[in-house]
Amino acid sequence: MNESRKLKLIERDLGEKAYNEIVQQMSLEIQKNRTKRLLYLTDSISASKLERLVKKERLVSSMLHTELINYIIFELREQGAVWSSKKDLFRLLAPKLDFSKYRSSWFDWLSPKKDDRNITKNEIKLAIEETLGLNSLIWSEPEYKQEQIVHKKVKEFMNKKDTSPPQNSEKIDISSLLLSEEPISERQKEIISKIKKSREQNIKKIVKMESKEFSFDSKNQNFLLEVLPILYDKGCYESLNTSIFPYLFPKYRERIDIKIKEANTLANLKNPDYRRVVELLNSIPRNSEDEEIDITTAIISNIRRDKLNVKKIKQDEVEFFLLFIIEHYEKVYRHKKPYHYYPAINLAYMVRLLQIVSSSSSEIDKYNLEEIYSSVKASIKNEKRLERDLSYYATISELEFLLLLDYPNIKSKIEYILETLQPKVFLVERTVKQMRWFVNIAKEFSSKEIETLVRFKRVIELFEDYLHYIKN
Repeated sequence: MNESRKLKLIERDLGEKAYNEIVQQMSLEIQKNRTKRLLYLTDSISASKLERLVKKERLVSSMLHTELINYIIFELREQGAVWSSKKDLFRLLAPKLDFSKYRSSWFDWLSPKKDDRNITKNEIKLAIEETLGLNSLIWSEPEYKQEQIVHKKVKEFMNKKDTSPPQNSEKIDISSLLLSEEPISERQKEIISKIKKSREQNIKKIVKMESKEFSFDSKNQNFLLEVLPILYDKGCYESLNTSIFPYLFPKYRERIDIKIKEANTLANLKNPDYRRVVELLNSIPRNSEDEEIDITTAIISNIRRDKLNVKKIKQDEVEFFLLFIIEHYEKVYRHKKPYHYYPAINLAYMVRLLQIVSSSSSEIDKYNLEEIYSSVKASIKNEKRLERDLSYYATISELEFLLLLDYPNIKSKIEYILETLQPKVFLVERTVKQMRWFVNIAKEFSSKEIETLVRFKRVIELFEDYLHYIKN
């Protein structure tokens, strides 16, 4: 559910008069910023009450049409679909329609600066329904059901798309030479059910006991593909590295979504293989500027983790290497307007770290963290509208900016995020890894007493408590 709908829920709960009185008490900056306005108003009714209101609303209310279209786009991206432009995305979803007739509306609907709304161009809705095999009732189903249906239909669409031959090409039939990939067996379904209900230590035992099913065999491919995202969400990196990726057929291992998961898995092992991570990320094709930004930022981050390590780097090398990394993050950050928060938050971490460990201010003065944060608010706002993983990344990145800028009361905001979004293990572990790295480098190479680090430590403890709770 996006921020506008949450604000309307709060207004409905408080009543128009009480709502307006609270809004009038806000500063002009908060009134103009939807995210800050939501955080401010959430305190008026409590985070837990807002969560109850949202859950209740999702059971009875539908997403607005443009909100649902953006959710469909999120699911396509999540499941490995690629496109080079908004025009290509239109052709993917509505291949029989003339883009030139709908260009203005399409760009308007996808703009993060526009409020979501219902649309009157039924031909586009019909085209999307036909492409994804959706029933026309999808536009009026409750939100929770819309998400379930879209996830299922996009998955079916991607599977069909991956296995269909290229257009205008004659397929050479060698099916008699190939072993068919069998559907998931009843035994494998039982194993999947056990894994879904188990914690990491028990999962390791299950994988070991059922080693026959975790092998390079045509009978196991669909099973392995089903188990992979479950283990990934639970943060079971050792099992993924030893018992899933090595046994996938090459055609699956070359899929973009699987390559990204393998790269993140290797980066999160107890002994990370950062060189292999960079190789994998480099092998992924970039079909748009946004993908170029995402992948390049991820490559820089993994090189940074490998090189800027307390066990490898010396005191007199830290400042030089930080400046080197800052230069590269800045190139990605300034590559395209509107600026994207992903390279920006990494740049902000490095600049703040340089402020802490550096003895000179000449290089530091070039960067203004408040300005960097302000420049990516639109990007954060756009992705916070999306559900699941992307919403968490955007939300937590904003709070990381505020931590780096020494804003007060961020811990309570993060408590609210953990309570409402209930992020998966792998998402939280990535956040904690970044924060721990930042604190460890700062402590190792600076003797300054910094309040920022105290706040980060408190937040890390909060995340660790959350991880302990959901893992045990």
